[in-house]
Amino acid sequence: MRGYLLVLSGTIGFHSESYEPINLNVGDNVYYDSGMGISVGPEDTHILWACTPSEWLMAKMT
Repeated sequence: MRGYLLVLSGTIGFHSESYEPINLNVGDNVYYDSGMGISVGPEDTHILWACTPSEWLMAKMT
């Protein structure tokens, strides 16, 4: 499973189980393993966030 996050406006903090927290600004993006726990900071922002479906869901769809 993969995830992608793109900051469209504002600033956001991105925290994950495996990496140090980072701040993302307009135009910044991150591609990550969506199976790990993540959280984003409370800043007022607009983002594009996409994740692939889980292996379980993919098996059910085929």
